[in-house]
Amino acid sequence: MNYIFFSLLGALLLSISDLCSKYALNNGVSNINYIFWSHGITYFVCLIILLLLTYFLSITFLTNNSRMKSLYDIVKLNKNRKVNMATLCSGIFGFLALVSIIYSFTISDNIGYNSAIISSACLFTLIFSTLFLNASIELKGIIGVIFIIVGLILISRCSNSLHK
Repeated sequence: MNYIFFSLLGALLLSISDLCSKYALNNGVSNINYIFWSHGITYFVCLIILLLLTYFLSITFLTNNSRMKSLYDIVKLNKNRKVNMATLCSGIFGFLALVSIIYSFTISDNIGYNSAIISSACLFTLIFSTLFLNASIELKGIIGVIFIIVGLILISRCSNSLHK
């Protein structure tokens, strides 16, 4: 049940982030300026704080319950090259997704529609996890996928362009 709470908390926090993004973009902040400050500088500062908290307070829930002995232990790459490549690819694809999402916020009228469409990432994740990670899909999951697809069709038929 904990994953549900933290997933919903993450969704709530992302929603607030999206609203702040749209406000900033609507009020003169360029895409690159926004990404630099909100995801570059702010993430860097938050990461430093997280590393210090992890090290000095021995917060282990962020490190799979293994006791870290030094900052190097916390940030060093894994010994498995495939895991390292997956980690780096995750960052690259995440960054490209961010650029795409911020641009979609810039050219849309209602970011609620954008966020709903972006949330279809769960559909792609479900399909890819089945194909590449041998995850199984239950009947309830298939029904959920159908609802997602119907929702995407309905949202795509809404007018959501600043260039009407």
